[in-house]
Amino acid sequence: MKKIYITLIVTLAVSFSGFAQGEQDALRYSQYFTGGSARFSAMGGAFGALGGDFSALFINPAGLGVFRSSEFSFTPTLRYNTVETNFAGSVNDDLDYDFNLNQLGFVSSFDLGNSEGWSNISIAAGYSRQNNFNRNVIIEGVNNSNSMLDYFANYSDGYLPEDLNSFNESLAYDTWLIDTVTNMGFDDYETILSNYGDEANSTYGQVQQRTLNSNGNLGEYMFSVGANYGNSLYIGASFGIQKLYYSESNEHIESDPDDHIYDFNSFTYYQDLITRGRGYSFKMGAIFKPVEMLRLGVAFHLPAFFKLEDEYYSYIDASFDNVDAEGIKDYSSDSPDLFYRYELTTPFRAIGSVAYQFGKRALFSVDYEFVDYSTARLRRGEDDYNFNSENDAIKDAYRKTGNLRLGGEYRLGAISLRGGYAYYGSAYAKSEANADASYSLISAGVGFRQKKFYLDFAFTHMMHEEQYFMYTTTNLIPSVNESTTDKFLATVGIQF
Repeated sequence: MKKIYITLIVTLAVSFSGFAQGEQDALRYSQYFTGGSARFSAMGGAFGALGGDFSALFINPAGLGVFRSSEFSFTPTLRYNTVETNFAGSVNDDLDYDFNLNQLGFVSSFDLGNSEGWSNISIAAGYSRQNNFNRNVIIEGVNNSNSMLDYFANYSDGYLPEDLNSFNESLAYDTWLIDTVTNMGFDDYETILSNYGDEANSTYGQVQQRTLNSNGNLGEYMFSVGANYGNSLYIGASFGIQKLYYSESNEHIESDPDDHIYDFNSFTYYQDLITRGRGYSFKMGAIFKPVEMLRLGVAFHLPAFFKLEDEYYSYIDASFDNVDAEGIKDYSSDSPDLFYRYELTTPFRAIGSVAYQFGKRALFSVDYEFVDYSTARLRRGEDDYNFNSENDAIKDAYRKTGNLRLGGEYRLGAISLRGGYAYYGSAYAKSEANADASYSLISAGVGFRQKKFYLDFAFTHMMHEEQYFMYTTTNLIPSVNESTTDKFLATVGIQF
């Protein structure tokens, strides 16, 4: 079971052996792009020192103390994602769009009737989407250097056929895509593309296609309390329940349409993963206003603790040009269904913020968030597996990084114009292929505010580029994936 699950980890979220989606998935449950209201989003999420917006509580719960009235708000969102891939000179693209509820919140504020000291206290409850996993990716091109079968053969070396992993290598062995090398014993393997185990004479040039379809999200239900001391100090704390759902289907096809590889026609390797779980988080923060125009904020996000369950399944279909002694040329093999429970601890975060208000006309805000992704930890597998080797790999592959958010607002009476920018630094160590795989976001919006009602609109555009490796072997060819995510948000708020 332990060998099965270690190999499965490669496919899921915490492998650093080079499975391309491993690098991306390793951050999946610990890298947040907090969704929120249209005002929050239009200003790049730079609300750590501002408050007064429900979404700000997910950055710094002290912002709850800024509220002077009770409020209800909700934010429907249209999201549009495109991914363009470039693999071996072949360019492809695919898209995904969805409509969701990005934020829902209720704030109740109570005036304590004190002219000095603690003047009011507020409580809040609501929901915010922390990450959206929906995307479709197509990678296709001719590979003249290697095959996924090399990966299967390399990971099979040293194991007898009956001991091969039943989710990966065993499927390739059962479908004759890999086999033991003649006169080399029963624990040394070659592929259908090899010539009697001589890698120098291996035949490549097959068409490779990988299709990734993922769905799901990470959302947080939050309960907060905040207070105002003398209109100069605001403090707050929140408890969050995070709900996670992720599903991914991964289809890898290699084919020989020109029939130049002896006896090889095609194979399809399919993987299906579903992850469900729940996590718990705690945040605390403060905002200090030394003078009327200046606000300073600080917040700490303690690690979130997740209990997760993976459901995993895979199969291989293989087709050959020639029939075997029994007249068969097509083979298939599938894995059992695997269910596995484990725990995940995400990194600690610290956020410092500064906001300056230019009278009642305009404001400018900056957030800087520090996070060390190398401190993420897997724990307590259901078979008492301790994940020591995987956690060591996390330490080596990830690093400390910073996220910067900038936002501004200019008021023209009841109308406000907004803009923002955010930069999320790469979480990968400098030795990793994706050491420069950062995220950049630009945003803009407009708001209309009356005494008891407001309506805000926003548009955000996020850009990201990464190198994606479909498997690990020699002569790796990465796919360069460029993704953009556009969001159109509208927030309706009612004050009472």
